[in-house]
Amino acid sequence: MFFLLIIIYLLILAIELPPLVQNRWYKEMAVFTVFFLCALYMGMVQFYHWPMYNPWDHLLPLLPQEHGSTYR
Repeated sequence: MFFLLIIIYLLILAIELPPLVQNRWYKEMAVFTVFFLCALYMGMVQFYHWPMYNPWDHLLPLLPQEHGSTYR
């Protein structure tokens, strides 16, 4: 299963990166790299069952309790 995940990520890289390099779109390549690394991390978190930080756990108590919030 891990190898399938790696093959999918390599396929995405093989499809997306060559046009970015060929057209010299370096800013777009930087954005793609950030999103790709986030996706790679999230895939590894799901595969290895690592604990993942949830920012909403700390942000929801700070929100006002208007409109019948169901998150508290």
